[in-house]
Amino acid sequence: VVWLVMSLRMPSIDPWEVIQRNLDGARLAMAEGRYTDPSERSAFHYYNTVLALDPKNADAIAGIDAIADRHLTNARVMLADQRVAEAAIAIDRARRVRPQHDGLPALDTQLRAELKRILTAANARLQVEPAKAKVTKASPVAPPRSNTPSAAPSKPLLTQKQPAVSSATTAPESGLTSAPSSTRV
Repeated sequence: VVWLVMSLRMPSIDPWEVIQRNLDGARLAMAEGRYTDPSERSAFHYYNTVLALDPKNADAIAGIDAIADRHLTNARVMLADQRVAEAAIAIDRARRVRPQHDGLPALDTQLRAELKRILTAANARLQVEPAKAKVTKASPVAPPRSNTPSAAPSKPLLTQKQPAVSSATTAPESGLTSAPSSTRV
């Protein structure tokens, strides 16, 4: 009886239909350039859904490889254009898609070499010869004078000692007086 009730309540899902729907969604996402982002509508998401249902699905495996290849190609182009930060992002995306991709070690090496070249060039520009690096004492600068007569000099705010506050004060709006406090502040 339980089996009958459960079978009536559960919808029949054809896994091959779900696989085909996700493969179609992945192809559309690839055509629109949604390789890994946004995550829930990306080709990578659809291919992973297919692999969850059919781990040996050749189309999904080839699709994930194509996504990784696309990111690595983008990284190569960006490195050639010396857009190092964008290349690093593309390499990271490829690593998330296919961590063991054959092209990753070579691009990692190329990225590190480019970063080293940039840092070496930046350090060379920042080095200063000791003879040229003289420290001079700054002279005080007088404020600019204006031709208009100035107003009376303003008094400093806290030059005089403030009078002590009495223990019983009157609130002007209400006419009430507060009782002396037993604790000192």
